Amino acid sequence: MTACKYGDPTCPCQDGDPWHYEGEQPMSVSPENVRRALAVQDARIERLKDAKIKADSNSARLLTELHEACDRAERAKAVVEAAREIADVERLGTLNDGHWIRLNEALSDDDQTSEASHE
Repeated sequence: MTACKYGDPTCPCQDGDPWHYEGEQPMSVSPENVRRALAVQDARIERLKDAKIKADSNSARLLTELHEACDRAERAKAVVEAAREIADVERLGTLNDGHWIRLNEALSDDDQTSEASHE
């Protein structure tokens, strides 16, 4: 069943007929029905505003989570690259202190970030 957009429970539009407030010979809309229709529209607008605020908040949160995940992925990539380099160097027998320093820095950065995210 359709509700009258003017809030009139006796309007024939609720039975699928044209509104008796519109057309060739419209009836005048009572002030009470106008107030009721405006209140309905105001409520709809408020619900839409609330939904937009919630969507914007969720979007910002998801964007932050995405950036954090990308940062974690970059740090993990640095650790893997440092470990691969050390494995290659060990295999060739040319490991030096610089390789260990880069690996320790990558692991240290990853540990500090992990600790900060758990606080």
